[in-house]
Amino acid sequence: MQKNLKQITSFLQVVDSGSFTKAAEILELSRSMVSIDVKQLEKSLNVSLLVRNTRNIALTEVGKYFYDDFKYYFILYP
Repeated sequence: MQKNLKQITSFLQVVDSGSFTKAAEILELSRSMVSIDVKQLEKSLNVSLLVRNTRNIALTEVGKYFYDDFKYYFILYP
């Protein structure tokens, strides 16, 4: 469970900050660790949450739903 919360936190921070690098700085993790967290979360959910390219990231349609659900959960249970 703790591992999943870390992965969700990394995902939320990537979306909120708009980049893996900024998310890593905020979370005080390496960029690669944030990337691994998001990839593992996607693998465990069996969905793609983000569309990545060299210049930006964007939420997939499924990613938007998960982002809203995760964000709502974290607001209720900080």
